[in-house]
Amino acid sequence: MQPFTVKKMKKLLIIVTLGLISTSLIAQEKGLGVAMKSSTMGIGVDAIYKFHKRMSARVGYDYFLVNRSISFEQSDVSYDGNVGVRLGSLTALYDFFIIPSIHFTAGLALNRFSVGFSGEASSSYTLGELEIPAEQIGEFKFDVGPGLPVSPYLGVGFGQTLGNKLVGFNFEIGTYYQGGPNVTIRSTGLTGPTSRPEHEQAELFESQISQYYLFPIIRGSISFRIFTFNNQ
Repeated sequence: MQPFTVKKMKKLLIIVTLGLISTSLIAQEKGLGVAMKSSTMGIGVDAIYKFHKRMSARVGYDYFLVNRSISFEQSDVSYDGNVGVRLGSLTALYDFFIIPSIHFTAGLALNRFSVGFSGEASSSYTLGELEIPAEQIGEFKFDVGPGLPVSPYLGVGFGQTLGNKLVGFNFEIGTYYQGGPNVTIRSTGLTGPTSRPEHEQAELFESQISQYYLFPIIRGSISFRIFTFNNQ
């Protein structure tokens, strides 16, 4: 009888590990479910279809909005303004599990990310003996959004997008490729020249923030299995 060497022990350990992984994968049943999620794109929900022991598909929606009123002064004129940040996406994702607890994800997202900054004069402007009323000074609005509203997504996840039993947990990190941000400027009155195409203010702003073409995604979710389809 040959001795049980360390080399043989390693081989046995590999065989047992692969066997456990294979058994776990086979035990995963196809099914439908929903997941509640929170991410850097907001709070939302996914509908999940696990159609293969290694694969699942998800469609989902998330959203978050915050607005803040501000007051500021520029060139001796007071302004009332508003800053708004909107996060959100409509996603279609495909998951491939390399082992039961780790998956790669790819898909597309309708990227609703935007940042808006608007304001209007709340005081007049005095130039010598001439006083220009606030309504003639005008108002302005800056909007920043993704260059690619339909953004490709790649990520890696840890856990289960749809649990084998009633409840499953998943943590995921990834990124949207949204292209260089798109800037829109609108203005009226004395501030009107800011938005004129020949002044190229929007293009200048875009060039200054062009490096932000990726939007990082960190997502956690808890899923609930609703229907189960036994493997044949």
